[in-house]
Amino acid sequence: MRNWSLLALLLFATALPNWAYSQVNSLAVPAIPNRAWTASDKPYDDAVQQIRDEYAHGQKMEAIAQKRRSIALANPKDPVAQFAWVCAARGVSRLNNPKSLLPLEILDTLTKADPGNVREYTRYRFCLTEEAYLMLPIGNAELIGNRLLASDPKDDWVRTSLINMLCDIPGGSQPALHYALDGVKKEPNSFKAHVSLGEAYFSRWEASGRKNKAVGNKAISEYQAYLKLAPASDSFHDYALNYIKYIQREQVQHG
Repeated sequence: MRNWSLLALLLFATALPNWAYSQVNSLAVPAIPNRAWTASDKPYDDAVQQIRDEYAHGQKMEAIAQKRRSIALANPKDPVAQFAWVCAARGVSRLNNPKSLLPLEILDTLTKADPGNVREYTRYRFCLTEEAYLMLPIGNAELIGNRLLASDPKDDWVRTSLINMLCDIPGGSQPALHYALDGVKKEPNSFKAHVSLGEAYFSRWEASGRKNKAVGNKAISEYQAYLKLAPASDSFHDYALNYIKYIQREQVQHG
C-alpha cells in the first residue's frame, strides 16, 4: 500500500489549476477541461534528449547525474535544471535496478522551482509520485491524471500511474477500473494497458474479500493477455505469473 505523504501534496501544490478543486464523479472517467498548457515543453524535452545523447556517446549515467546535480544545486530556482537532475537520477536508478525507487531527497527537487504551466514537468511530478509509492487524495489524482491524458490520451506512463495510484487509495478501485478499461479500448495491443487492467481487476477482487470469482478470473485473463504481449524481460513478468497463481490458489480455498 502507498503511504500518504506531505511530499506528495507538496509536489502538486502549484500543479493544480483552479478548476482542479471542484468535485468530480469518481465512478466514471470525468470530462476534465482541456486547459491549454501555456508554457513550452521544449526545454524539458531538450534536457532529456541531451542526457540520452551523452549516455549514447559513452558517458556513464552516474557521471551525467552528478553533473546535473551540481547544476541543479547551483541553480535552485531553475526548473529545467531540477528536472534534468531528476531525469538523470532516475536513469541511474533504473539502470542499476528497474524496480528501485528514487530517494525522496531527489523527488523533493521538483518542488523547489516554479516551472509555470508545463505539461512535461507536471507529468514527471505525477508519475514519479506514484513510482515512489506515495498517494494523492483521490480527487486530485484523477484531476491531474485526466488533464495530462486529455492532451495525450495514449500516454501509457500517465495512465498506468493513475491506475496504480487509484488502486491503492481507499475507494479508488472502481475509478481505476474505468481508466483501465478505457486504456485497453484505446490500445488493445498494448501490454501495458492489459497489465493495468489486470491490476484494476485484482484491486476489485481484493476489495471483495477475494470472494468474487468472476472478477478474479478477469484479473487472470488480463495478466495472461499481458504475458502474451510483453517481452519476457519486462519487469512485471514474474509478478504477473505469481499473481495468477495466487488468485487461483485463493479461489480453490474459497470454493
